[in-house]
Amino acid sequence: MSANPKQWLTVKEAAEHIGVKVSTLYAYIGSRRIPHHKLPGSSLVRFNASELDDWIVSGKVETEDEYHSRTGLRKE
Repeated sequence: MSANPKQWLTVKEAAEHIGVKVSTLYAYIGSRRIPHHKLPGSSLVRFNASELDDWIVSGKVETEDEYHSRTGLRKE
């Protein structure tokens, strides 16, 4: 990611931003798995770069150590 990212991204730019194919991104749009915006009165889709970044972060999977630290459960 660049230090000064563009705020609104096209489908192609958004696919590059999150590292997937355009066809995969369209599948995410169709299943409402990814935050996106449709321009009023149009079928054009745009993505907010910071929303995409937040979406990626929301999918973080805890490491085993993080899980045990959070829950207080010990490893066997």
